[in-house]
Amino acid sequence: MLSLTVAIGAMVLLYYVNYAPFRANALMFQGLQALDGRQDATTWFALHKKATELPSPHIDHIREEMGRVLLRVKVQPGDRSQELQNVFRTTIAEAEKAAKRHPRDPIYNMIVAELWYAAQELMPNDFGQGSVFGDRFFEQSVAVSPERQQLYLLWADHKLRVGMIAEGLELMRTARSFAPSSPFILRIYADYLDYARINRVESAFIKDVTFRLSPESYSIHDAERIAFDIQKYGNGPHGIAMMRSFLACRGHDTGVACPMPYVSVSYNPSREVFQVLTRFYRGTGERETVEKYVAFATVYFPDFTEEGVKKK
Repeated sequence: MLSLTVAIGAMVLLYYVNYAPFRANALMFQGLQALDGRQDATTWFALHKKATELPSPHIDHIREEMGRVLLRVKVQPGDRSQELQNVFRTTIAEAEKAAKRHPRDPIYNMIVAELWYAAQELMPNDFGQGSVFGDRFFEQSVAVSPERQQLYLLWADHKLRVGMIAEGLELMRTARSFAPSSPFILRIYADYLDYARINRVESAFIKDVTFRLSPESYSIHDAERIAFDIQKYGNGPHGIAMMRSFLACRGHDTGVACPMPYVSVSYNPSREVFQVLTRFYRGTGERETVEKYVAFATVYFPDFTEEGVKKK
């Protein structure tokens, strides 16, 4: 009798340690195949949910992964189907179980927070309090890891997505306070200001600082957009000087030097560069300079004139 009990116990242990995790992982893999290969979210959800019902020591990882994948799934705008609601409610419930079992792990809490915000963004009428619940889990993550910038950046991004712009801006400023001179953080901060349409002047200033700190992190076309913003919302002459320096990379302007990161970069100036330059120098009364940039412009845009585009 004892040997039979031991044998059964060994089989149960073998099932729990080997077969069940293997089966759960196989279901997860099949679900991801359905999602990636056929865009079949229904099959993915059914298989993933089944995986969470198996006795596995990796159950919390499965729950977390289920949440991560759902956050990557593209949902049709305006989809408020009962099926989609059920997918979110079930996934959130499973993710919350994992977070409850790992209260000191910021990532588990972060996934739950993101799911609540995503639910409100996609289905505000059905998950109108999603941001309230999301905040609780973000707060728990921050309490455990108070200086992890990723948490504040994600939190701010979700605030922006549900229209809580002012609160998101405060979170962005908190993230920036940990590394005030980080080009990475400054760039994200400027992008937030642009997307939220809050303060284009501050955004232009931040972009200028970021570009000075790390010009190599921008493509020349991105740098061109920065120059436009600086010229329009910040230091006008400095923005003009930046545009001229980019033209110098093509040998079109000998009065300034091409910025070092772009010396050997292939670059075709945009029409807007020439429009801004001719407009600026027309305003300063420098007629010869206007004609010079019009001539440069026609190399790339044969229909370009000082007034804009040649009429047919």
